[in-house]
Amino acid sequence: MPCIAFDIVYFSEDNTLAVTSGNSKKQCITFIDVDWKQIKKTISIDSFVYGIAENEKRLIYSTYTNGIRMVNLHDESIHDIVGDKMPSKLQWTFQNASVLKYPHGIDVDNDGNEYVVGTDSRNVVVISPDGKRHIELLTASDGLKFPFSLHYSGQTNQLLVANFNHTAHLFNSGAECDEELCTECKEHHRLSKSSRSHSVVSFTDYLKLPADILRITQYCSKHDKKYQMYCQKHEFPSCSKCIVESHNECRDFVELNDVIHNVKTSNAMCEIEDTLVEVAENLQKIRQHQQDNLTTFKENGKEIEKEIKKTSIKINNHLDKLQEDLMKQLYAVEEQENSRVVVIIRKERKGNSRETL
Repeated sequence: MPCIAFDIVYFSEDNTLAVTSGNSKKQCITFIDVDWKQIKKTISIDSFVYGIAENEKRLIYSTYTNGIRMVNLHDESIHDIVGDKMPSKLQWTFQNASVLKYPHGIDVDNDGNEYVVGTDSRNVVVISPDGKRHIELLTASDGLKFPFSLHYSGQTNQLLVANFNHTAHLFNSGAECDEELCTECKEHHRLSKSSRSHSVVSFTDYLKLPADILRITQYCSKHDKKYQMYCQKHEFPSCSKCIVESHNECRDFVELNDVIHNVKTSNAMCEIEDTLVEVAENLQKIRQHQQDNLTTFKENGKEIEKEIKKTSIKINNHLDKLQEDLMKQLYAVEEQENSRVVVIIRKERKGNSRETL
């Protein structure tokens, strides 16, 4: 090895490893043939290179000075990171220094979301494929002291994060608490009376939610306390301090969980769901009807084209027949008139002869 290895990625199709050089003097990505136990090639990088991940024949890696970049394995060209697909020019750049500082470890899931470790910011940030959204999954409070590398498993929906001090944590994601859970915490989460009914979703599924949904929070932005009650007068959720400060004259309070439960189980919600199903079915029928109309229109167009060609041939044939008949009549009249002229000329010649005698 021409360097000290920092991170690796495995290519199963040809049994090859790609290894980054970390803080080594030789800044490169080295490709190793596992079968032959020898170096296949080396790609030079113009900065210290740390975490590395593979996605659709592209190597995505983090650097010390140039942020997150990638190598196209077809031509070994290097580009700034642009997300799920690589066009001819840069589409977006993640430059939120307050969220992500000194990126090291990196991985990519099947949907193109990028998981990046920020060593100085002591967190893990997930960036959506288009670069427009990100969430801070893990922070120092989750045990990240000096996180250096990570690995995301799409099969188990788990994230393994390793610290510089030789400790590592395995995480899952919980939806109802808006909390990221390590594997051990996930089991406690399931056993606890207060959270055993909560659902757990993966980071990938969480990022697929619409932006408006991701902005919804269960905590009061003013007091940083969880919403517990719902003011029916103002139609707004409230925490314990909001009730005292802003709703001290309100009397129509109900528990927020009851409101949510009633919404989910109410007849109105069932009717809305049925209506939405019916609307979806009608839209599908309309779409199919339009598709059928388009097909019928194309078929009718072909038939009309055939009829136009047939009619055109008939008209041309009829015009040819008219032309032929007219020419025959013209020839007949011309011959008749020629005969009359000849007779007249002959008569004149005979009259002139008699006068001469």
